[in-house]
Amino acid sequence: MAMLTGFHRPWAPLLAAFSLYCGLGGAADIPKNTDPAFIKQYVDEHNAFRASVSPASSNMLYMTWDPALARLANVWAKKCKLSHNPYLAYPNKPHPTFPAVGENIWIGSSYGVQSPVVGWHSEVQYYTYETRKCTDMCGHYTQVVWADSYKVGCAARQCPEIEGYPRAKNWAIVVCNYGPAGNLMRQFPYKEGNPCSACPEDTCVNNLCKNDVRDTVKNYPSWSPILGSGCFSAQSYNPLCIIVFVLMTLNFGINLFC
Repeated sequence: MAMLTGFHRPWAPLLAAFSLYCGLGGAADIPKNTDPAFIKQYVDEHNAFRASVSPASSNMLYMTWDPALARLANVWAKKCKLSHNPYLAYPNKPHPTFPAVGENIWIGSSYGVQSPVVGWHSEVQYYTYETRKCTDMCGHYTQVVWADSYKVGCAARQCPEIEGYPRAKNWAIVVCNYGPAGNLMRQFPYKEGNPCSACPEDTCVNNLCKNDVRDTVKNYPSWSPILGSGCFSAQSYNPLCIIVFVLMTLNFGINLFC
């Protein structure tokens, strides 16, 4: 098992402390992150754990899927690296709305038996709410139950090799991104109290604060990860953008592909 602790930048106090989790899985085909069953699994598992925290939370927000976070997760999962997406360190870059995005990463010998979310949540055994102290790695757990993180997007890939973990051959990797980022320094993951008592304007559903406006799924069709929107995004594969790049290269000698 290999772990990587989180980090903060002094100029970005909202930046999450990211964390990795390595575990074992079981053989299964890896679904696309646009598959409704895949989306439902990850949203439902996150919300089940968020609803059942102990001590109870007064401000735990209901979590819904975010296609932009899912695209971001997919871009990084395809890299097959046991490290965090470095662009998450740049405020306002990794998402069109959230200034900072959180990330959990799981790798396993194969995909399907052990849920990555269950593995992340298992770190609750190392976390003491009253002191905010961990006796072992617990950053995945605290991100899963971070009250203010109300959007999630995940992706899974099969990797011939995983950079940073040499013995991983044909392993699976799962990346989940969260908005807004959790794991803020010197903060509790949630407020203790009667469920939903700190969000009176919301509807209380299974101990979670639900709001139809906040929970609306937005697609951000013009946005591409990792460095923003438009033709100069690092991951822009818009055919029109490619044509523009080629024409500028041929007609003006400008090499935009360097």
